[in-house]
Amino acid sequence: MKEVLDILVNNGASIALLAYFIYKDNRFTERIKTQYSHLTEVDIQLCILLKLRFTVSQISILTATSPSSVSVQKNRLKKRLLQKDEHLFDNGQTLDMYLWLY
Repeated sequence: MKEVLDILVNNGASIALLAYFIYKDNRFTERIKTQYSHLTEVDIQLCILLKLRFTVSQISILTATSPSSVSVQKNRLKKRLLQKDEHLFDNGQTLDMYLWLY
């Protein structure tokens, strides 16, 4: 799977195509939208890319933003998730780990 994702990124695959892969993975997009209905489309896209284990650098390339902007987006996403469950990351789990296991 990692090789496929690298090929997609290197060839400029759209986020929609990447979302299709994650959709096939236990309907991730549907589940996260249901549990966290207050997330924006940009938040959902970021969740998908993080679920696919993209790095901040890779996400910045795909979204045509700076790595620091992606880091800020991740921070905001984490805060939005914490609005629903303030104890979500109490056990030391990172946002990335949470989404990988989601």
